[in-house]
Amino acid sequence: MTNQDNIIKKLITERKRQNQKWGFPQKLSLVEWQSILSEEVGEVAKEINDISFSRVDRVDELKEELIQVAAVAVSMIEHIERKERIACLFSLSRTCLIA
Repeated sequence: MTNQDNIIKKLITERKRQNQKWGFPQKLSLVEWQSILSEEVGEVAKEINDISFSRVDRVDELKEELIQVAAVAVSMIEHIERKERIACLFSLSRTCLIA
């Protein structure tokens, strides 16, 4: 298994954990999704600051936070695409019919 495969496996595991914790689908607005993603990015920034300024070895924690950022971004995409599919069910738009 390549390093990339291992990272993707961790990402999928995190997405499953999020679904178990929060349920799927979630009825969140884009603003709410942005808040969640920004909070996760803030945790990445905290880990980087701890590593850079406190000289502590928190690389494993940093990688975990980065996986969480990626997983939230994937979840956002999943929910956006789900809303698009639902909208297409109630639309006669040619674009929806082609997809």
